Amino acid sequence: MSSDYSTEKIRTFALVGAHGSGKTTLAEGLLYINGTFDKLGKVTNGTSELDYESEEKHRNMSINTHACFYVYNRHLVNTLDTPGFPVFLYQTDLALDISDFSILVISGITDSKEQIDRYFNLISKRDLPFMIFINKLDTERSDFEAVLNNVRNSLNINPVVLSLPIGAEHDLKGVIDILGYNASYIDGNKAVLNDIPDEMSQLASGYRQKLIESVAELDDNLLERYLNGEELQFDEIKAGLNKGVANMKIVPVVAGSASNLIGLHYLSDLINDIMPSPLIRNNLACIDKEGQLSNIKISETEPVICTVFKTISDPYAGKISILKICSGSVTPDSTLFNARTQSKIKLGQISKIIGKKLQPVNEATVGEIVAVNKIKDLNTADTLSDSHDLRVRLTQPSQTVLSYAIEPHSRADEDKLMQSIARVAEEDPTIDFHRDEETNDFLLSGTGQVHVEVVVEKLRSTYGVNVDLKTPKVPYKETIKATAKAEGRYIKQTGGRGQYGDAWIQIEPIANGKGYEFVDKIVGGVIPKNYIPSVEKGVREAMKKGVIAGYPVVGVKVTLFDGKYHPVDSSDIAFQIAGSMAFKKAMENSKPTLLEPIMKIIISTPEDCLGDVIGDINSRRGKVSGMDTSVGSNEVNALVPMSEILTYAPELRSITSGRGGFTLDFSHYEEMPSHIAQKIVENKKTAESEEH
Repeated sequence: MSSDYSTEKIRTFALVGAHGSGKTTLAEGLLYINGTFDKLGKVTNGTSELDYESEEKHRNMSINTHACFYVYNRHLVNTLDTPGFPVFLYQTDLALDISDFSILVISGITDSKEQIDRYFNLISKRDLPFMIFINKLDTERSDFEAVLNNVRNSLNINPVVLSLPIGAEHDLKGVIDILGYNASYIDGNKAVLNDIPDEMSQLASGYRQKLIESVAELDDNLLERYLNGEELQFDEIKAGLNKGVANMKIVPVVAGSASNLIGLHYLSDLINDIMPSPLIRNNLACIDKEGQLSNIKISETEPVICTVFKTISDPYAGKISILKICSGSVTPDSTLFNARTQSKIKLGQISKIIGKKLQPVNEATVGEIVAVNKIKDLNTADTLSDSHDLRVRLTQPSQTVLSYAIEPHSRADEDKLMQSIARVAEEDPTIDFHRDEETNDFLLSGTGQVHVEVVVEKLRSTYGVNVDLKTPKVPYKETIKATAKAEGRYIKQTGGRGQYGDAWIQIEPIANGKGYEFVDKIVGGVIPKNYIPSVEKGVREAMKKGVIAGYPVVGVKVTLFDGKYHPVDSSDIAFQIAGSMAFKKAMENSKPTLLEPIMKIIISTPEDCLGDVIGDINSRRGKVSGMDTSVGSNEVNALVPMSEILTYAPELRSITSGRGGFTLDFSHYEEMPSHIAQKIVENKKTAESEEH
């Protein structure tokens, strides 16, 4: 298989939307009706071809972005099925970074304004063209018009309806094609066209007029003809749609049911006919060697620019890097530069990818997605090009917010742990793994509890490493509430050359409670300039362990304003120690206090459990900030201390009889109540005394 498709005939898009909206089912349906799959897999029964990992099957959800493609009507269509669960959204970010457009999948029953906003914001911040697919309209209590109104009220867009459901809920039979103006029904895996039902003719006609008006408003010539009563032709409307979508003036809305293939044939036509090719973007945003933004003109010939947006680490097949060809063309013997390592890489075999299956190709061109195998020095977010100096601008990994101590079951597990978790980290750059300097524990950090659990299960099932999760360590911090001055004076005589360092500092709170600032106000050379960085180094070292309970210190401005030195005995180490001593003394007199991380939690709950859920949140020192009851769901938005929410998953399942769910994101740090802070200090001291 070679590159048989001109760039105008290539489509690359990401399916995005909330967990449970049906993205994977939609991707599988598109692949099935267009001949890539010979049977229709289902997420719910574990037969999905795309969600192939054991943990994805177990949890009935996508954990990774899965790349796939189909060929329809002489078009090559690359589809990226992305995770919808919030802790895995970095993969969604990367998929959107390299897509030419997106399809926002919205459930016809469960998605709330908050959920729709989240995924709309991911798309809109990239100025990415997109369409909306309203899914699951064959489900009880689904409501196309209610979802459409929710979209209109939530998003600052111009939604243009291109299809309407025929029937509702379990009686959904097909869709009305507003553009072609006919009805489409399903017979097996084929679409059967028919006349629009009489009872829907007036509704369909009204939406068609809105479509024509939306297109005409974008072109003065079309608008003049439309206002003069002239009928616009099908090809003119389609061309106007294509232009309006590419310019993000129009957002098409289509209806259907992915699980029953309703509306998917029409969706395939729209992807080909009105959604943009790779050339529509025209320029590619890259970072040059000075770190400046550089726009590169996209071409089918040169320059060659590829970016790695996903890595698969397979214990048998080895490392698989998935590339988007952003410009130019590549072949198996192509040699390119890795901008990160500044070294040459020969691609070797290149393949198209469907889930975990690879199909070798002889060539691939701009817009295509390919996989290359076993290239050691190639990581996610790397750029390959025929230049040393360019990097494609991709989203950086999100910050980890939750850490667990992990304990290997046996010495054999411990021996394999570091190498195995490094392989997992190749796939998932959002995890962090390190040994804690204080406790000597292995700490595994992620973006949420589910994220960490998935990593642990992957270690077990894929690499045969068994570990236990210990109680999560809450990353408390310390800060100060008052200004204080102190002297750090270090003198040591050893018979020969001694040590001498003397530093006066003032510490004061920073207004926003974040970060750290060091100010040099030494005058007259009382401390030589070459020793001032040593004082700061000592201060920074002291800030690693605060005076209350040994937690890192934040939100402090440190001013070095006086000191003394000895022309013979002063040294870097002496002033480091003096700086550390001064900081500790000053902090003791500056009303030190403990800070705790506060998490933003969004809880989905049945209405009959709403009161119990809110009461439980209040009992955890939480503050409810809002509620959303739109589109068939009840959501509670709250801010809760991390220490109160670490074991929330099983407790929410108990409160809601397994019907509730939640997402968790770090919000900010906040001062702890004094009586709780005192318990934290006592527990820390008890733990330290037991260790010694």
